[in-house]
Amino acid sequence: MPSSADRHPPHTQQRRLVLRVLTKLLIAIGVVVLLGVLLASLVRNDPEREGVAVVDLRPLKVGQAQKVRWQQHPVWIVRRDVFDVDALPAESDALLDRGTQEAPLPLGVNPYHRGLDKRYLVVLARGVSCDVEWREGQGFYEPCVDLHYDLAGRLKRAASLPLGAAHLQVPDHRIAGASLVIGQPPESEENNEGLW
Repeated sequence: MPSSADRHPPHTQQRRLVLRVLTKLLIAIGVVVLLGVLLASLVRNDPEREGVAVVDLRPLKVGQAQKVRWQQHPVWIVRRDVFDVDALPAESDALLDRGTQEAPLPLGVNPYHRGLDKRYLVVLARGVSCDVEWREGQGFYEPCVDLHYDLAGRLKRAASLPLGAAHLQVPDHRIAGASLVIGQPPESEENNEGLW
């Protein structure tokens, strides 16, 4: 009985070996490409890499504030009582920093309550000289220069007004369902609920 080596000439055996190696190599390349595509899609969907912060608004109760980080900046997110927000326009005459009342705000942000939705305020937590503190029902306080801000982050009263004092800055943000996305403007003004 002839052996398998006798049935197939040596060049056929070499060809089979080469085909096996090439097939395994192509499968390995396909797996690597597939893993690369999957990893790239994960990285692309990572909010931190896109320069945004996504915050779940559901745990935030009326009167509560949450401090988060966005692009190395502290940001306050405040869930306000609608009655307190309705009183804001009446307080606008008491603002010490009336010049920044007309300062540019992100797309869709109401100039009176300074939010997309009057229930939520999103401001950078950095004042003139230091980080501001949240005081429930009162607004914000910057202890190192004794500055007070109202429930809309507007500069309200001060023992003396330091150079550079202004309303707290409102970053670009949008509300998507029960999430707040800091670092992206809203898609359009019409998509925001609860505007003034």
